[in-house]
Amino acid sequence: MEIEVGGSRMIPQRTINLVRGCLELLETEEKTGVLEWAQANMYLPSISSESGKMDVYRTPYMAEIYARLEERAVRQMSLMFGAQMAKTTFLIASIFRNICVDPCPMIFAMPTEKMAVKFSKEKLQPTIDVNEVRKRILSSDDTILHKGFKGGFLSLIGTKIASNLAMSSCKYAYVDEIDRIERSAGIEGDPFALLLKRLMTYEGESKVIATGTPTEKGKSNIEKQYLLSSQAIWVLPCPHCGEYQALEWPQVKWEGKTADTVGDIRYECKACGALAPESAWKKNNQAAGRWLHKIPERAEHLGYYINQLASSIRTWDSIVKEWLKIQNSEELDKKENLKVFINTVIAELWEDVIMKNDYNDVYKRREKYEAELPDEVCLLTMGVDVQKDWMEYEVIGWGPTGIWGIEHRKLYGNLEEKTIWEQLDLFRRKEYKFRNGEGLFIYGTAIDTGYSSQRVYDYAAARKNERVYATKGSNDIHAPVMAGATDLKDKSCKLYTIGVGTLKDTLYSMIDIPEGSEGYLHFPKNNGRGYDEAYCKGLMSEHKVDDGGKVKWEQHYKRNEPLDCRNYGTVPLYINGINVKKIAELTRAQQKELSQYGYIGYDAPQRSAIIDNGIAE
Repeated sequence: MEIEVGGSRMIPQRTINLVRGCLELLETEEKTGVLEWAQANMYLPSISSESGKMDVYRTPYMAEIYARLEERAVRQMSLMFGAQMAKTTFLIASIFRNICVDPCPMIFAMPTEKMAVKFSKEKLQPTIDVNEVRKRILSSDDTILHKGFKGGFLSLIGTKIASNLAMSSCKYAYVDEIDRIERSAGIEGDPFALLLKRLMTYEGESKVIATGTPTEKGKSNIEKQYLLSSQAIWVLPCPHCGEYQALEWPQVKWEGKTADTVGDIRYECKACGALAPESAWKKNNQAAGRWLHKIPERAEHLGYYINQLASSIRTWDSIVKEWLKIQNSEELDKKENLKVFINTVIAELWEDVIMKNDYNDVYKRREKYEAELPDEVCLLTMGVDVQKDWMEYEVIGWGPTGIWGIEHRKLYGNLEEKTIWEQLDLFRRKEYKFRNGEGLFIYGTAIDTGYSSQRVYDYAAARKNERVYATKGSNDIHAPVMAGATDLKDKSCKLYTIGVGTLKDTLYSMIDIPEGSEGYLHFPKNNGRGYDEAYCKGLMSEHKVDDGGKVKWEQHYKRNEPLDCRNYGTVPLYINGINVKKIAELTRAQQKELSQYGYIGYDAPQRSAIIDNGIAE
């Protein structure tokens, strides 16, 4: 069929159809990104906490995520978020932008079809109803779980049914609450891997966005995806020193022990130690905040982590009150409520921990010593942990009512050269002073043989008379403290096998001893003593977990040398059967003599008499 134009020329019908098609395509909005589109066009429904015209910058930590989704290099985004942090709104905004700007096939996956129906009814459809996108959805192709439009569709599925994952190809895949997706869709395997196969038709153009709050350690899908990503964290500058840092729960400080009495909530800077309120950290709606990508070269997979402490909607006051309510709740409910708090508020992984240790317990109890040695101390020991090119030691003071950290220090150098060993001797042979000028020497020293074993053997062998002991930890978690002692082949010294698991049990149980009770652990906050935050974290660096019925110690801070030093420093008491209360009954002069020579008096009969009187058990 041809149509006459101006009485002289005929235009074929197929040309007219082509022009009409082009005009229809031109009606599709210019291909703006999600940030620009949402900022200009997106509205939130009345059921939302903030209904009406949406402002992406109301939640400033979302702006970069909106802006970077449409970058050509980006193939995947993984959002490991606390709950109620606007991630679902981002997913809906991306879907709407695609419908209006770049129509294509899309899949929105949730753990179950029931959850998909609930999402569609309670979140998606109400948002559709208040946005112009509703005009794009075809009434003839609109159901609860399927939204058709020119150029594509949105299919909402539950991943529990394998057949849902084998449907037609798509360009965009949205996976919400990925940690609640079962690890296998029957014989088909991993649901997330199956879903990724649906994107292969659009290779080079497809995108997948995975979101979720983390759940259990070792089972978290969102953690797995985040670790494969650029690993961005949201950081804010300290109001005092300007150091950028992520907001972490242990740094939140407050007054009061119940939700009704809580007040003066402030955050302690990890760099300068200064305290500042929420308003100072979030000044101008976190205008100074930014995303710090740990592995920025992973531009094809952008990952983001943030917890509710950075929320623009929730306050620290409400978070602390929730925490205190949990801590003061019935034991029957506490574990489950605590798990929810850790996962959804702090956005961290939950562990079924038998013994959990918080370094703040140590950091907060630090006190100022009036002298190098508190008056109650009657004996000193040293524990030394040896590493590849440095060693770390702690001097421990023992008294009848408590235990005192005296000095913690690191020494750097080549272990195959004598310089670093000479430095250790200087500190090991030092006289530590009481405020009246009297002093004590270090009675005994235990050194780990994990690194440069032969050098440690040589060092200990040459100093047997100074009670320097070569040690190694037992692999048996239940081994007694003195698990064995064997002579080296050359008979130069003994190697003591230590039940470090038992020593850890003892140490961590003593952390709970209240101040004023026998066995209380003291730590100095005097400058130069070495008992800073890094020490406290290292001391509390491990905890017990149940790994499928097998109890084991697991490290949850990077460095654990302070813990090892404290344990080794305990060993000389066991090797020599020391009774600290008996030593406390000696005069200060006798205590000094014992610390320097290992016995009182210079002849064997006197030494035996002292031991027989009960100084050694």
